[in-house]
Amino acid sequence: MSYKETAVVTMLGASIAVAAALAGNRTGTGDGEGAASARYTLECTLLMATDNEPIPPTLFGRYPTKGSLTFVAAGEVSSGKLESTRLDGTKFALFGRAPGDWKRGKRFDNLSLYIDDGASPEQRRAMGMIFRADDTFRAEGFTSLSTVKIAIDRSPADALAPTAIKLGDDGERGEVTIHPMKGADGSSPVAVQNAFTFFDEREAVGLATASVRFVDHGRELKTPNGSGEIHSIRLSGTVHGAAADDSSR
Repeated sequence: MSYKETAVVTMLGASIAVAAALAGNRTGTGDGEGAASARYTLECTLLMATDNEPIPPTLFGRYPTKGSLTFVAAGEVSSGKLESTRLDGTKFALFGRAPGDWKRGKRFDNLSLYIDDGASPEQRRAMGMIFRADDTFRAEGFTSLSTVKIAIDRSPADALAPTAIKLGDDGERGEVTIHPMKGADGSSPVAVQNAFTFFDEREAVGLATASVRFVDHGRELKTPNGSGEIHSIRLSGTVHGAAADDSSR
């Protein structure tokens, strides 16, 4: 074999080896794109208002009594992270629509995510990645993440005190008030175990009535007497397709 032939064979062998190594890297991630994966955990109280009748309660995950469901929800992360990006204290809101035959495991028709403008860029990016990846919030249409001012006025010390939520400056995008239901003794809130839930929640769901005024680019929910729920939720899983930010906030 001539010198030139030997050089060609050597270069061809090296190219094959590099291609094989790259293929191995792509198949190792499980998403076919060679992108990194990142673990996340999220715990928060989620305050939810729907256009369903308050009696009987919606019990999120149950077939809606009115045949369809539109909801607005807001929460503040008590403990959470995506890899090393801390999410504690991050406020967020959701607007969604569920079809009439919606049930556990079925996708929402639409879901929009709002992140408080006080969150850092890393926190906004992490929250967007989590809600796009988590099976609980799967949707046929997921709009782009929006950044707005979110105010949640809640008194943890008084379980019966109403919670006021404002989205946007002075609530121009929406206002929601959650009124916890009182038990027979008049001093304890009503709470039930939700057998229909697909949240990872070990605490009973607080029942409430809700008044809602929400309007944002075709997304709308207005009801003076809707159904309200107070959930303590936990989300966990893996984000595929993008590397997590490694800065700690």
